[in-house]
Amino acid sequence: MAINVAGLTAYVDEQRLPLIKKAVLNAKSAQLFNLQTGCKGGGKTALNLLTTNVVFGSGADCGFTDAGSNVFTQRYIEAGAYKVNMSFCDKSMAKYWMGYEVKTAAGKETLPFEQDFVENIIAKVNEGVEKAIWQGDKTSQDANLNKADGLLKILTNANGVIVPLVLEAPTVKVAIDAAYLSIPVEVLPTASIAVGQDAFRTYVLALSAANLYHYNPEVDGQMEVYIPGTTTKVYGLAGLNGTKKVVAADFGNNIFYGTDMEGDEETFDLWYSKDNQEFRLAINFAAGVQVAFPDQVVLYGYSEIPAPVVPTDGENVLKALQDVLALGLTWSNDQDGTITAANTAIAVPAANWAQGVTAVAAAGAGALADDVVVTITSGSVVDTSVVIADPA
Repeated sequence: MAINVAGLTAYVDEQRLPLIKKAVLNAKSAQLFNLQTGCKGGGKTALNLLTTNVVFGSGADCGFTDAGSNVFTQRYIEAGAYKVNMSFCDKSMAKYWMGYEVKTAAGKETLPFEQDFVENIIAKVNEGVEKAIWQGDKTSQDANLNKADGLLKILTNANGVIVPLVLEAPTVKVAIDAAYLSIPVEVLPTASIAVGQDAFRTYVLALSAANLYHYNPEVDGQMEVYIPGTTTKVYGLAGLNGTKKVVAADFGNNIFYGTDMEGDEETFDLWYSKDNQEFRLAINFAAGVQVAFPDQVVLYGYSEIPAPVVPTDGENVLKALQDVLALGLTWSNDQDGTITAANTAIAVPAANWAQGVTAVAAAGAGALADDVVVTITSGSVVDTSVVIADPA
């Protein structure tokens, strides 16, 4: 059984413009930013910026008094020229196609083979564009990153970027909170925060661990969540994975993603070469980023390894109490000065017992499923019994 060569190439021919747009514009970060078309690979495209300062005059006076100012400035998108050249052995593709046909017959695939194959390629292009948007560096040895400078390098070198006083936070949550507090109030209503997907996952767990009972973070596959008590959204973006960076900005108005889409810079071609007996893929596009007003952007970092959460002595006692209740045991105090649950390895230093009682009270109603009876003995003689009651 041979693969349908004509069907695959015809699909690309018919869908060329949508495929180009998917390849160039579908990276998540690109969708968040302000799109600037007409950018040529290897060239500079000016962002013409206007800053206006309005000064009120007295309406009680006659005449015209000029006041205020309009300042025109420029920043430039330096788009890189990207290309993807790949070849595919038709015999290897035929095996993949036959396997696909088997899955289709079993009801496990719904897309036509041509669409499925091409969209797999586009997904990989999107991954590369997403990373280059943030981590691009023309001095890099990585071929996927050295076509244009990304936002992290641009922001690091730009004047006026807001950096919190402490250059590095100990945890992701501390960094996000600090970045939020550093956002200029003028852009706060439309600002949002970007972190890597690795950091986003850690942040969501930190929200859960913070016992924010009044807050239920709604996180879906898009990796987006609002900072509790605010209208500011945090995005988990693959392009920031591994960078340990937090960026806060009005992404839709202040960060620009430039590409062409107006000329012949973008191409998406897939054809079967009879001479080489293989399929060949050629994708060409231009892409670059720039920030319009660096003084409205926050750039922050956090430690690679968050400080471990060490339970307090009181919290340890509370946990031990909960474990004892779960096992249906009682407590006794032995002659070594530790409070130990009978027939278990759970032990808490007697000196920390008072902290445990305080922790129970602080945890609130329902911290314990039942009251705990603490039996204090001297040898085999029972001296007294103390009831640690659930604070219901």
